[in-house]
Amino acid sequence: MKRIFRQIGAAVLTGAMLCGMSAGAFAAGDVAKINSTGYRTLNKALEAVKNGQTIVLLQNVSSSTESYWGGEGKGVAYIHESASAKSFTIDLNGKKITASGNADDALLIAADEGAGNLSVTLKNGTISASGTEVDSICVMDLDSSTPTTVTLRNMTVSADGDSAVYCLGANLDVQANITGVDDAIYAEDSAINLLAGSFNATGTDSDDGVIASYQWIDDDNIELDMSRVTTAGEPAVVRPADWKTT
Repeated sequence: MKRIFRQIGAAVLTGAMLCGMSAGAFAAGDVAKINSTGYRTLNKALEAVKNGQTIVLLQNVSSSTESYWGGEGKGVAYIHESASAKSFTIDLNGKKITASGNADDALLIAADEGAGNLSVTLKNGTISASGTEVDSICVMDLDSSTPTTVTLRNMTVSADGDSAVYCLGANLDVQANITGVDDAIYAEDSAINLLAGSFNATGTDSDDGVIASYQWIDDDNIELDMSRVTTAGEPAVVRPADWKTT
């Protein structure tokens, strides 16, 4: 079974500090911008983004040049700790976010316990990960009363060593082409709304299928529950009974 973060402590997210070079007026070497302000790393733009704003990528981003948690985390991350609600967009603008080697994830979006509602839209680009247990997108919300919502629009997401999208305690609204190894999307205590796209799992040893949705029964037991996977109109039968041979 996919690794389980049910027992993760809030301390893992508390005090997270994003890293990056300083921001300033938009310049040729900037990786991202918010309005007319440029940022040398996407992590620095995420540190600065305000409610309702859009970050626009100007260059491809990789885990070799992006880090967080004082350099301990490799890749791109946004950790929401404020009690206030927040919503923002990352417009990849046809660009890519990639992770490889010893990266944690290509993109981590997380909300700490006590944080307000977080809503993040990712659109118009590609996110990919290469390496064992490296997800392309990891979404984690430690507060079940205010689940984070991540919306994918016109996105291509892939991972060659793990799930393309891992989601814990959050909502996914998906219009994307997603390919993973164990799963295209692996979720725990999450709602997945599939609007459009293609979903593929290339591995042969998965116990889960292309879309894997688990719900916790109690602190020690978890079970596959596809009832929270829906299409735009009605509950979706995502995996046929003969999925292993079809």
